[in-house]
Amino acid sequence: GDRTNNNNNNNNVDDFIQLIQTRSLDVLRHCSRAILHAVHSVFPPPHITGHNGQDPISVKKLLEGDGLWDVRKEVLGWVIDGSTRCIELAQKKQDFILKELKMVTRMKGVQIKRFEKLNGKLRHASIAVPAGKYLFGPINRILAIKPKTVFWLRCPGAKGVLTDWRQLLMETAREPTHV
Repeated sequence: GDRTNNNNNNNNVDDFIQLIQTRSLDVLRHCSRAILHAVHSVFPPPHITGHNGQDPISVKKLLEGDGLWDVRKEVLGWVIDGSTRCIELAQKKQDFILKELKMVTRMKGVQIKRFEKLNGKLRHASIAVPAGKYLFGPINRILAIKPKTVFWLRCPGAKGVLTDWRQLLMETAREPTHV
């Protein structure tokens, strides 16, 4: 179910996630009911509280297929496969990072804000790219200095690391990471 509040840029709870490993329909039914009960325990529906908002569980989204049990599911930008017990970056996120890496490394330099954003994406990706965590040294050194623009001629090691990241992401796409 979803609870969304787009007013006033407030932080909000967006998705409720539940993972289990079973083949029993009774257990699946029990867990489905338990999470619905838990959501309403934390976020009571309007008829209980008297507020004028919507029910925190969107029946419309449930009818569209959100909340269905599946062996392979995208959760928070990760594709989790319960049968192989592997994790991989969602295709859309991977494509964005690969495109950004290609564009940034072909430039003479990159603005620090763009470099910081790319660093954030790579740190997120490093969860499923274990070798990637060893490549942050040159990136961290640049971030510590925080120049307005990162020029590759002045820091070829960082450009090399980004090229290595590109290769690692492509290899991880071919062979997902076991969790």
